[in-house]
Amino acid sequence: MLEPAQMLQKMGLTIYATEALRFLRENVEAITVHHPSEPEKPQALELLHKREVDLVVNMPKELHGHGAWQRSRDAARRLT
Repeated sequence: MLEPAQMLQKMGLTIYATEALRFLRENVEAITVHHPSEPEKPQALELLHKREVDLVVNMPKELHGHGAWQRSRDAARRLT
């Protein structure tokens, strides 16, 4: 997931990521978006309704669990 995000960013596209995707945000310049259950803005769902997002990559919540982002980050670092 990291390499495609880096490629899209090099093409000049804006990357949005939730707090759960820390490993991505540590390696790619990304704007933080929030889930509807969170009070902060910008809201991911709101951006979708406004058609400000063209592509969504959804990571299952089980990949966000304890240590999952650490494993993903470590795997991404091995690729660079």
